[in-house]
Amino acid sequence: SDSIARVNYITVLVGIEEIDDANLRVFPNPCRDYLLIESNRPVGSIQISDIMGNLVKDLKVDCPAPCEWRVDMLDVHPGIYFCRIVMNDGNMILMKVLKR
Repeated sequence: SDSIARVNYITVLVGIEEIDDANLRVFPNPCRDYLLIESNRPVGSIQISDIMGNLVKDLKVDCPAPCEWRVDMLDVHPGIYFCRIVMNDGNMILMKVLKR
């Protein structure tokens, strides 16, 4: 039998920086009260985890394109976190976020 393999792309950003390209914008970074995510593609979920891998926020957003989503960061302690953004097409972006 034939099998079909689907490959999804994962983009990993290791520096602490704002993302601003044609498809995705994540800002401000460093953040204080909120993190704003803007995408020209539909976003399925957003996860924020600490450097130990503990999940701090797990948001099922199902935001159609163009998507604008505000993640409340008021209840998150200052430190370094990882933001995982999963698009509805299965592609994922993983980036560092600094919470002040």
